[in-house]
Amino acid sequence: MHNKFVRIAIAALVAMLLAVWAGSLREPAQTLGSGEPLVPGLAEGINEVTAVKITGASNLAIATLQRGENGWAIAEKNSHPADVAKIREYLLKLADARVIEAKTADPNNYAKLGVEEVSAVEAKGALVEITGLAAPVRLVVGNANTRGGEGTYVRRADEAQSLLASGSFAADKVAANWLVRDIADIPSSRVREVTIESQGKTLRVAKDAAEEANHRVLDIPRGREQASEFVANGLASVLSGLRFDDVLPRDAVEPGEARTWQVRYAMFDGLVIEATAWEVDGKDYARFTARLDDEAAARHVEAAQQAAVAGFEQARAEVEAANKAALEADPKADQVALPEAPLAVSDAAADREQRLAALRREADDFNDRFKAWTYVIPAFKFANMNKTADDMLKPAAK
Repeated sequence: MHNKFVRIAIAALVAMLLAVWAGSLREPAQTLGSGEPLVPGLAEGINEVTAVKITGASNLAIATLQRGENGWAIAEKNSHPADVAKIREYLLKLADARVIEAKTADPNNYAKLGVEEVSAVEAKGALVEITGLAAPVRLVVGNANTRGGEGTYVRRADEAQSLLASGSFAADKVAANWLVRDIADIPSSRVREVTIESQGKTLRVAKDAAEEANHRVLDIPRGREQASEFVANGLASVLSGLRFDDVLPRDAVEPGEARTWQVRYAMFDGLVIEATAWEVDGKDYARFTARLDDEAAARHVEAAQQAAVAGFEQARAEVEAANKAALEADPKADQVALPEAPLAVSDAAADREQRLAALRREADDFNDRFKAWTYVIPAFKFANMNKTADDMLKPAAK
């Protein structure tokens, strides 16, 4: 009986010691500073950051984001401009992150949290390195906390102790997602005509005025009909919200033996965007150039000036009529000031040059954006660049 009580006492003592030891593991915040910033100094020095590098499994460099004289760019994409807003948003998330509690310091358990060394082939997290602050930052950012709580598992790369920190700041491990992906955003209402040429055949769609709802197919063969009144509209919508899936140096990929489509988008105001598009190995590629059709631009500016003059004259006439009516009703009535003449009225030549200069500048800006790159474009956009006349028409009668 005595031995039995001794065994029970020893077991109780061991259980108590184990509980104390386990409790000590759950209370590291006292030494680590629960609530302290995950990245001290980042909130105050966010504008001093000069680079953010993201490295994935097998030490693969995913994205090296660098700030230079021309802004942020991504080295792995041949210094294509990076998305400044996305970079800043990510840095702000890290700046706001606070230590909640310490987790494992045992390397054998790192993989459960996604904070193992990224040299591992199957590493789940990403190494995030930030330069430009007083002290370099190196974080292995792991999994989100999915056990009913908040936060992200993380480990300072030079420390054994892993942490749970507030916020969601997993690093995006797709390089293209860090890029400025906009190619163009020209509404279809601005597009006067689209011409698609391929293998000696030409498809043209157009409309006569910007306010018209639909584009129509031109040069329809005798005995054929347009498939619907809406069928051509998709062709004119390609440049609206056009963003790339990926980007390559302009000469990095060529069509080779693949079929190509030469596409020309002519705007009512004289801007012309021209594209060469093709498909290779399941990817849809396109290159773009821009120019100004001087004659079309001159016609557009002349019409715009005439509209401005007519609008001014109408507004002035309305004010003069209102003032006259007011004086007839009350000779002491206050008079409304006449509208100020627009530049199209006060200096038509200067107004014309300003309008033309704006159009030339837009074409130059597009060329600056296009000139170095070949884009991988979304399939649904390419599907409106590789059409033929037969795609736009009802089947021929048999």
